[in-house]
Amino acid sequence: MKTLDDYFNGRDNNFNLVRFLAATAVIYAHSYPITLGRQHHDPFHALLGEGIGATAVHIFFILSGFLVTRSLLHRPSVGEFTWARFLRIYPGLFAACAFCALVVGPLFTVLPKAEYLTRPEPYEFIAINGFSLAGNLRYSLPGVFGDLPYAHGINGSLWTLPWELRMYVSLTLLGMLGIAKRPRWFSVLALIGIVAFLVNEHFLFSSSDFVRKTLRFTTFFYGGGMLFVERKRIPFHPAVAWGLIAAVVVARGFFGLGGIFGILFPLSLIYLVLYVSLVPGGWIRGFNRIGDYSYGIYVYAFPVQQMVAHFFPGLGVYGAAGASFLGTLPLAVGSWYLIEKPMMSFKSRWPLIRRSNEQGR
Repeated sequence: MKTLDDYFNGRDNNFNLVRFLAATAVIYAHSYPITLGRQHHDPFHALLGEGIGATAVHIFFILSGFLVTRSLLHRPSVGEFTWARFLRIYPGLFAACAFCALVVGPLFTVLPKAEYLTRPEPYEFIAINGFSLAGNLRYSLPGVFGDLPYAHGINGSLWTLPWELRMYVSLTLLGMLGIAKRPRWFSVLALIGIVAFLVNEHFLFSSSDFVRKTLRFTTFFYGGGMLFVERKRIPFHPAVAWGLIAAVVVARGFFGLGGIFGILFPLSLIYLVLYVSLVPGGWIRGFNRIGDYSYGIYVYAFPVQQMVAHFFPGLGVYGAAGASFLGTLPLAVGSWYLIEKPMMSFKSRWPLIRRSNEQGR
């Protein structure tokens, strides 16, 4: 039987497509609270126990865990790995936060523009959200979108990025300790995190939001990472994929949202996301040629959705989602070609990296 390693061949995969669909799913999920009010959820919440937006975020963490673990193990130094992660996250994020604070804010604030631009909040928004990702993120700007169903929200999607950064930091520490290069140790730690997550979700030993999110994101990120380090032992076959889908459907039908479904769904999601990302071929692989717009969609969609809600209050959930997607896509394309892709070309151009590489030879 073929393994995951047999299907992981360089850049010929569906990672960009899966990320694109996940980012689009977040737009759909956010259309409910943005159009109808914060208390509203998309229909998948009742079906899966979580909204499709939450599932999409988990997909991002699974793919990130898989690919970032590969990046760590294939780079000659922790410094180069850290630099690559910085370039992937911060330039595009900084531009998106500047767009929110210095373009959207002045256009939509009810304050006089001169007063808005002399207040500290727009610049704190850029500095804290766009560069540090530390402390309490800023989710509002003075006088902006206060009259909308999702009042004062300027970019609610950003809350997941500090968690992504925490996963990178923890993985870097595992790399420095040498654990990341020892598959069995890495897998044992990942499994401990996964079991802790499943046990806590079932018995709720801790109701702390921070603890639950830590366990949840650790499960999906390190679940993806574990499949990378164990890729030569993970069977990849349609029978396994369809068997997991059938098991999840049966568990949901007979046992509801709790119990066995609560265990099978997250575990199956890790496997199935990577299966879909690596196995299906043919014409869909052509999506790779158009670039990776998922990050741009993710960081620009929320303010665009709020602008759509401002200009077209009666559009409805699906109309708002469609209009928001069309409004976000050009920004995402611009972000990829003007910021993200050019910045990624600097991965190996930092003098400190070149010097460390030369010393290591």
